[in-house]
Amino acid sequence: MGALLSSPIRNGYSPNCPDTPNGSWILGLGALTDNGLDTTQIKPAPLDDPLVSKYLLRPGDFLVSRSNTLDKVGRSILFQGEIQNTHFSDLMMQFRVNKSKVLPAYLEYCLRSNIARHYFHKSAAGTSGTMMKINKRILERLPIPLPPLPEQRKIAAILTAWDRAIDLTRRLIDARQRRKKALMQRLLTGKVRFPGFTEPWKEVRLGEIFEEIRDKVGETGLTPFSISAGIGFVSQMEKWGRDIAGDQHVNYTRLRPMDFSYNKGNSKRYRFGCVYVSHLDSDIAVPSVFISFRPRQELSTHFYEQYFLGDYHGHDLKRYITSGARSDGLLNLNKTDFFKILVPLPPLKEQRAIGEKLSVAGHEIESLENSRRLLEKQKKGLMQQLLTGKTRVKVER
Repeated sequence: MGALLSSPIRNGYSPNCPDTPNGSWILGLGALTDNGLDTTQIKPAPLDDPLVSKYLLRPGDFLVSRSNTLDKVGRSILFQGEIQNTHFSDLMMQFRVNKSKVLPAYLEYCLRSNIARHYFHKSAAGTSGTMMKINKRILERLPIPLPPLPEQRKIAAILTAWDRAIDLTRRLIDARQRRKKALMQRLLTGKVRFPGFTEPWKEVRLGEIFEEIRDKVGETGLTPFSISAGIGFVSQMEKWGRDIAGDQHVNYTRLRPMDFSYNKGNSKRYRFGCVYVSHLDSDIAVPSVFISFRPRQELSTHFYEQYFLGDYHGHDLKRYITSGARSDGLLNLNKTDFFKILVPLPPLKEQRAIGEKLSVAGHEIESLENSRRLLEKQKKGLMQQLLTGKTRVKVER
């Protein structure tokens, strides 16, 4: 890297920032991501500090995170002038390159490659895994594979095409998610009735239509699962690398396919806990601290799955939560109160129609997510081939 620089590497400056925006900005460390610049991660810069102006960013500047957690240290971006009047902080290194030797667009992909990430991970030093550091010398010694400029341009164009496809897929996912959220708000609350249905909805206690599952696992040897917010059921081995159940496995609750379970763990996004239905093909074991339940009568599982996914139970549930989160991260909520919450009870046929429509919308999003993951995997493979010279690209004269 050191042989490609047109200006020395320098660290940024972190002033005391005011609370009120004033048109001048400092990039926060979170602005450097694996997918480019996050323009929301900025803070107002003080106008009365003369040092700030020395660290103004220009299009074509590279930024590298010099201090962060091990998985984030060495993150880099090529600044393209996305934010006017923006400066870089002390936890970043800035430099510019000689364009007669290396194209910035090509170097940007090199800095994001597995080769660079592995190099930074190996070179980082620190007293704890929470804040690791790299310095200017480490950055200068980063090995950069350097084909001729026309080949650099072609490689950057190929990888940019993949980035555009990934970005388009992300935007399609966002649009589908907004559409589904709007459908959920209309259909799951009864504000807009599904076409062809006029029979009034009822409002009932959860315990009137669902019953608690008390079946214990015993010595059956079922696989222990947990619930991860935003993901759903995940085996403990997959989540933590081991079965944390231990001897308590026999006291876990036995869950059948299409049974519900509520994890009252607290988080910023799922502040009232989360409910998921098991779509697994076989019985599983879940911790007894979860509240597990199944229908007492014929209901549309898909309707209530979408209702809980939309967190519509949270509005009534908060009445029964006594004093925030406990020391173990769980909400103070007992099972008896959980089954007191009010839930809608539409006619069965309307439940099924709503559940099916929302499930189809969910499958569309899942399909797009699979496409995005495939594109990212293909791009990763291309980078491995093109940025190491294993596969050469043909360049027209």
